[in-house]
Amino acid sequence: MGDLMTQVTTTKKLLLIDDDEMSRWLVQLCLECFVDWQINVAISGKQGLRAIAKAEPDAVLLDIMMPDMDGFTFMKKLRVDKPLAYIPIIALTASTNKFSHQSFINLGCQGVINKPFNTNTLGSQISQILGW
Repeated sequence: MGDLMTQVTTTKKLLLIDDDEMSRWLVQLCLECFVDWQINVAISGKQGLRAIAKAEPDAVLLDIMMPDMDGFTFMKKLRVDKPLAYIPIIALTASTNKFSHQSFINLGCQGVINKPFNTNTLGSQISQILGW
């Protein structure tokens, strides 16, 4: 039982990049309260690029459709930054009708979670995608 509890409560740090205030609030609430992860937040791709080195996240949750820098551009810029290129990215998006899951994977995402997402299973979905 002790080992299981240790695995479940291991704290992870994630950087959430999303321009939608309600989405940010819901993701942060789910992950901080249900799985005890630390969530840093950026409201744009540009802010995310500035925050990522400072935040040193274990992974990035990335909205794709944002006004100043979309998620695709963010991924391209991050993947050429050698010290940060290793950080896993999960697309958290409602844009899966426009783009296939494979197109997200081809651009460097480890996985895709569709919006709207299930608040009860968000943490386990992320853990499954990243092998945590």
